[in-house]
Amino acid sequence: MSREMPPVAAVTILDKEYRVTCPEEEREALSYAARLLDERMREIRSTGRVIGQERIAVMAALNFAYELLQNRSEKDDYIRAVNVRIRNIQGKIDTALQDSHKGSKI
Repeated sequence: MSREMPPVAAVTILDKEYRVTCPEEEREALSYAARLLDERMREIRSTGRVIGQERIAVMAALNFAYELLQNRSEKDDYIRAVNVRIRNIQGKIDTALQDSHKGSKI
């Protein structure tokens, strides 16, 4: 009864390698995410205002969380606007159908 070991991927962030359990089909996305994180952490480190890998990682995480919340808010606003437009179009269609039914009875 042998258990298959989950696949492991290696990513490098700020010149340090991390081994991460990751399904094969998600490795490309993991690599991309690691590159984004590495870039953001390097940007934060280059400002010289944040010192220490842990603090840099927390600042990067906060930046990504903020961006995620902004994107969700923008998406929600967009969905609301689309729903309003759909309701308006549905109203116009209903009115047009009612008018066409009234016209056909005469």
